[in-house]
Amino acid sequence: MKNEFWTRNKALRIAPSLSIHEDIKQLIAEIGRMQGKYVRMEEEIEGKRIDVTWRKIERGIPYIVFEVCIGGDLYADLVKLKHAIDSWNSIAVLVTTEDKVEEARKLVGGAFHEVAQYFRILTIEDVKKLYESKKNLKMLESKYGIKLD
Repeated sequence: MKNEFWTRNKALRIAPSLSIHEDIKQLIAEIGRMQGKYVRMEEEIEGKRIDVTWRKIERGIPYIVFEVCIGGDLYADLVKLKHAIDSWNSIAVLVTTEDKVEEARKLVGGAFHEVAQYFRILTIEDVKKLYESKKNLKMLESKYGIKLD
């Protein structure tokens, strides 16, 4: 009887998973921390918010900014990133789904052509691969007592 109760109610005890958007933001933040960067979530820039920023020094300006666009307005996210480029001279990273990559590239090459060299476009899978690679590297460094970066 006890096992039946536990099995029937198991799902109630599992914490609700974060949205894919939040999961990806957390992975980006963790990659930054593993690289020794100062990470901020939801960084404000003139009334708007950038999903994740990395700084080289705590009080410095963001040198890399990330915006995760899964189901939102791709153009609006690119505008926020361009504003970060203009204000902070940052590298701007758009993280999006595979089906939006081509549209993002066209917009960056068109409407945002004057700052196209500062943009990077990654897929959700790219971020997951980067995270796993960085995590594996950190585990090896720890195992052998060496730091490679």
